Amino acid sequence: MTQPRALPKGILPGINAGATAIGAGLGVTKSTTAVDVVALPTDGGKIWGVTLEAIPALRAAAGSCQTGGRAVAKAGAAIAARGPVQVGADGRFVTQAGGALAGHANSLAAAAGADFELDMLMGSESSAADSALYIELVLLEAALVAAATSQTLPIGTLPAGSTVLGVGFPGTFVPFTGGAISAMVGDIGSTGDVDAIRDGIGMFVAAVDGQPSGAPLGIAPNKFFATATVINLTVIATGANVDAATAGALTIRVFYTV
Repeated sequence: MTQPRALPKGILPGINAGATAIGAGLGVTKSTTAVDVVALPTDGGKIWGVTLEAIPALRAAAGSCQTGGRAVAKAGAAIAARGPVQVGADGRFVTQAGGALAGHANSLAAAAGADFELDMLMGSESSAADSALYIELVLLEAALVAAATSQTLPIGTLPAGSTVLGVGFPGTFVPFTGGAISAMVGDIGSTGDVDAIRDGIGMFVAAVDGQPSGAPLGIAPNKFFATATVINLTVIATGANVDAATAGALTIRVFYTV
């Protein structure tokens, strides 16, 4: 497996005033009253940076912290590549589940304790907070297994306070065909409003410049989500069940800001 590598930005000193050393690759917060003092964050809280090296306890020596760019971080559990992550109270990172967004994993972490590449986002503590982020689903016909005319597949979870910017279709689109299927469309939205973001993406008709020929807007294409929300793709087939598909490929990215 390729060794995770950092693309540092903003290397600043950090002093540990606590009684226990802070290890390398951990998320930390910064004191607002004591110069250069850092500490482990609250569970799911915002971070100021990621430690580049272990920082000894009781102010014994300063260590270096990375406050932007791509850091080598420590996972608290398995993390999928490109997945959004949050920090735990031990400074290690996990897949985001209602906490503040710390960034996105640029590489996977196979298990707890593994190093991975973290594209950092420090919430309101960094100008990167206004950057466009995304969740992504790579859909192949093999994933369409429902013996029904519709199937719902999760694209990913938007963190609390997200606003949808738009939807993209990177890669090459291959129309979904097979059996007696005569039409297939896809809707994008949440459980409460399944087609709020996109309503009727053309998944059956021929591609136009490598993209679906149509992706009509839903009633709220730039919807704001106050709480963490799973965004789904609902696939709807006509003429046969969705599991009749024998060909097809579509990558969907939902871009958002926090």
